[in-house]
Amino acid sequence: MVEQCPKTCNFCDEAQRKISQGCVDKTGPNGRSNCQQVRYLCNDTLYYRLMTEQCPKTCNRC
Repeated sequence: MVEQCPKTCNFCDEAQRKISQGCVDKTGPNGRSNCQQVRYLCNDTLYYRLMTEQCPKTCNRC
């Protein structure tokens, strides 16, 4: 929730700190990332933008 809904959940300060700490993949509602399982989509033209937003670390975008 910190990364995906910081304003709604009143986590703006925490989200900023987390982003400034470095490159991280986002997590789903279960608190886990599935980026490693879908890493093959990193350079797929249909998923490039989504993967860049959701899995920047796994896809080496930062």
